[in-house]
Amino acid sequence: MSRRQPTAAGLLPDCGGAIQEIAVALPPGCFGRDAAPKNLLAALGHFLRSLPASVAIQALVDPRTHADAGRWLDGLGLAGEGRAVAAALPENGEAESSAWIQDGVLVVAGTESGSTFVRSQDGAGPDYASILSAASGATAEVGAFALAGSNLLVGPDFKLVGQDSIDQTQALIEREGAGDTAFKRLARLDERQLYVVGYGYGETRPAPPPGSVGHGYRLQQFGGAIDRFISLTGLQTVDGRPKIVVADAKLAGNGRAADFQPIPAALDATAKRLALLGFEVFRNAVPFVPGARQAGLGPRLYNNVIVENELRPGRQGPLVWLPQFGDKEPWLAPFDSYNSGLWRGLGFEPVAVQGWARFSMQGAVRSASKVLRRNPGFRFAF
Repeated sequence: MSRRQPTAAGLLPDCGGAIQEIAVALPPGCFGRDAAPKNLLAALGHFLRSLPASVAIQALVDPRTHADAGRWLDGLGLAGEGRAVAAALPENGEAESSAWIQDGVLVVAGTESGSTFVRSQDGAGPDYASILSAASGATAEVGAFALAGSNLLVGPDFKLVGQDSIDQTQALIEREGAGDTAFKRLARLDERQLYVVGYGYGETRPAPPPGSVGHGYRLQQFGGAIDRFISLTGLQTVDGRPKIVVADAKLAGNGRAADFQPIPAALDATAKRLALLGFEVFRNAVPFVPGARQAGLGPRLYNNVIVENELRPGRQGPLVWLPQFGDKEPWLAPFDSYNSGLWRGLGFEPVAVQGWARFSMQGAVRSASKVLRRNPGFRFAF
């Protein structure tokens, strides 16, 4: 990997300057009787209370529950400003899934006209790009690709995209009959170098850019979304290799070894390929636990974090918002401590965010929020 200057304009990175504005979505089900949405609302409350006073919060709420959401926000005792923004959100069926706002919109920052909110062409659920555009006056667009925000991680001078989004975008291109490739189309999102996350052919040598879904060099992707198992740090080694954190699977609880057996190999192969591509890979222990509402094993998503690289006044290090699971699952407290220690070792001050134990494959802190603005004056000191 060649060392390059950080990109000034393009996709808003998942590291860098202090967060100035963030959005969450509160579907009507969060204020109903069903346990799952109410649990998610509680987890979001823990997260929003942990944000510094300088962070403006946009809570997207349906008009039917606007009053309930307003009372909930007022009762949190937020350090900063929390604002309810009207949004048509589903009440049943997709109510819980629509709270995972990260998937629904990409943020392009640094243009002369301000931010642009982009929706994936195959995007399901609420049109968060248009909702955020109407609230801020920014531009909203539909992108010519199939890319969920959870399958994209943007660094200072690179971007990671999961293989599944390559396949989905290529299928879209083939339906259009366009003479294009998914790799090239997604690479054009901004000038940062694109790296595909997966495992298979590229474990021992880099695979060429995939041309179609049936391409002979196609990689496999584990886990459905890369932000569940990969974290960016915004840091580099002295020789310019970006430091990233990749999950190291551990069997926990009374899980069956047979269910667990293929998981470590897939994550190990993913980490190996990323190292081959030029990343300095740190591994963090991630437990896989039997789930009450699902067959097999569910991970605890310690990689689903939000990172800053700017040092805020009075803090011991740049902040990382780190989901914790020992509050509801006490046997996982050692994993909480281990992951906090790993981030401290990287120079960060972890902000422990409780309440995510009931959400294994859906997401955690990053999945349930969308950073809209960071300090534009921050520059990576490479």
